[in-house]
Amino acid sequence: MLASRCQVWAIVTAALMAARSELLGDQKTRWKEVWAVIGQGFGEAKRAAAEGVEAIKAEAGLYAFALGETLH
Repeated sequence: MLASRCQVWAIVTAALMAARSELLGDQKTRWKEVWAVIGQGFGEAKRAAAEGVEAIKAEAGLYAFALGETLH
């Protein structure tokens, strides 16, 4: 939970810095950094979702075994 909060703040901070650079006409653009942080978050979310699906499949297998049924 703490890691996700830190990641949200990193995204917000990077986005605000990029917007500030754009508004003030700085030559530095930080949008690449913003997208890198967001992309990293999507990668972590995808991994967590895959682990969740595998856990659900494993639990279904245990229930089926306990009931003496086979999964299709």
